[in-house]
Amino acid sequence: MNKFVNILLIFFFLFGLSSELVSQDKVTNIITDSTRLELNKKDSTMTKLKKYPTTAVIRSLILPGWGQYYNESYWKAPVFVAAWGTILFFIYDNNNKYNQAANEYANYSGTDLSQQNYLYRKREYFRDYRDLNIFYLAGVYIISAIDAYSDANLYEFNVNNNISLNYGVNYFGSVLVSLKIEF
Repeated sequence: MNKFVNILLIFFFLFGLSSELVSQDKVTNIITDSTRLELNKKDSTMTKLKKYPTTAVIRSLILPGWGQYYNESYWKAPVFVAAWGTILFFIYDNNNKYNQAANEYANYSGTDLSQQNYLYRKREYFRDYRDLNIFYLAGVYIISAIDAYSDANLYEFNVNNNISLNYGVNYFGSVLVSLKIEF
C-alpha cells in the first residue's frame, strides 16, 4: 500500500511539472495576424484561438481527460478520468488478490488434488483479470488520445444552419425529405 501511495505522489508531482512545460506555447503560434482577435464581419463574433492537436494528445497521454479539458470538451474529461481511475483500482485490487492466491498456492502442503487445482485456478483467475485490466487501461489511453486529437482538429469547425437536411413522414405515410442551402 505504501508503494502505491508513493507512486501516486510521484505521478502527480510529474503531472504538475508537465503541465507547466506543455502549457507554455510560443506567442508566434498563438498569434497568426498582427492582432490577437479579429471581429468576424459576417456575423460580428470573436474568432476563437486555435487548439493544437499535438498538445492535446500529449496532455491526454499524461492523464486521460486532460486533452479533452484542453479542447473545452468539459463533459468528456470526467468520463475519461473516471474510466482511468476505475481501471487502476481494479488493477490494484486484482494484483493484491493475485498475490494472496499465489501465496496460498505456494504454501499449500496438502495432498488433495482438487484443492490444489482450485488454488491454482484461483491464482490464475486474478492474474488474468489483472492483465486484462491493463489492456483496458491502454485502451482508455488510446481512445482518449484519439478523441483529443480529433477534437483539436475540429475545434474551429463551423456548425451552422446554412446547410440542413430534414426528413419526416406526412399524413399519407410517404417520406418527405427537404434540403435547405443558404448562401
